[in-house]
Amino acid sequence: MTILGPNTNADRSLLSRRVLLCNGEDEQELRATLNACGLATPLQSHGFRSYRFWRYRDLTVVLSSMGTGPLEALLWEMLNAHVVEELVLVGTAGKPAGSRVELGEAYYIDRARAVATGLDAEIGSEW
Repeated sequence: MTILGPNTNADRSLLSRRVLLCNGEDEQELRATLNACGLATPLQSHGFRSYRFWRYRDLTVVLSSMGTGPLEALLWEMLNAHVVEELVLVGTAGKPAGSRVELGEAYYIDRARAVATGLDAEIGSEW
């Protein structure tokens, strides 16, 4: 048993190459959505503090509480395991003043950078 870190207390075996990370949403609504998509029964599950993991055959779904604090700790632990190759972030985001984005719309981001975070030194700024 290899634990990812003290924040999640999750075993490395919960991770798969593909991860869907949901930030700040209701657990029951997320589970209902997963069920509707045919992901009713995970092979493994884990909950610790504000984190929930569900491991399916080819996908891991993770639920984190809202905010960059829990998110950064989670990303650090997951990405340092060097298992995750594809990461999709879903959840509610705010709209900064003057932004051209519309509330209620989905936006695709195909490249991400960690800037001025504890992740910079550990995994690099692009992944």
